[in-house]
Amino acid sequence: MPFMYQAQRITGEHKVEPTPAMEIGSALHAGLIEPDKFSNYISDDLFLTLGSRRTNAYKDAVDRFKAEHPEKTIIKDEDFNSILKVLNEVRKSDICNELLSGGEAEMSYYWRNKETGLVCKCRPDYVKIGKRSYITEIKKCYDASTFEKIIVNRRYHIQAVQCLEGIQAVTQCDPENLVFIFMIVETEFPFGIRLMMLKPSDLIYAQKQRLSDMEKLKKCFDTNKFPKYDTKNWGVLDIEVANLPAWAFYDLEVGNEG
Repeated sequence: MPFMYQAQRITGEHKVEPTPAMEIGSALHAGLIEPDKFSNYISDDLFLTLGSRRTNAYKDAVDRFKAEHPEKTIIKDEDFNSILKVLNEVRKSDICNELLSGGEAEMSYYWRNKETGLVCKCRPDYVKIGKRSYITEIKKCYDASTFEKIIVNRRYHIQAVQCLEGIQAVTQCDPENLVFIFMIVETEFPFGIRLMMLKPSDLIYAQKQRLSDMEKLKKCFDTNKFPKYDTKNWGVLDIEVANLPAWAFYDLEVGNEG
């Protein structure tokens, strides 16, 4: 929503603190594409020798370590071992190694969108430019078989077209030979891997949706209004008609009145 964009990206009023899941994701990314930074993530197995995570001895030792090593991030031992298993699976795959070598990791790209004039940014996990250019985005999940739904729910298709436009605009690579690939890795057994790209028709739909979102964002900048909800009157409170979900009346439709 526009208000959250303003609060997080412009004013800095709302800062998102990293959650354990986000820290696991950061550690996994470091291990795959920035190995020099992976040493900043450590397992808490050493502290567990002092007692369980609920004991004061454990908590005090962790607090002292964080104070002495602010650059380090402590991860639960079981999660750290899962990360190591994921890294091992990826390294055994020739195609994964090919996608994550010979390019640049975690680089920021800036350009101006032609339709709206807005300055845009993307920061893909890995970019490899050549006769065939690849943008590789690493996504962790518990069950890779459901990732198609995750793409829609988390708007990863919008991220894909954002990166495709940005990389082409900045590097001037051939757009016909530029591919966006999701590398989906499971963080639980069996630690499977899927490589996935979107269909051209889905990319066209995503681009239309992205452009619609950007036109709304441009209106925010033009009016200096960043609505909390997408109302008809652009952020001005109005009385709306509620649209209850169809399942709320399912029992009546099938004749089961309780």
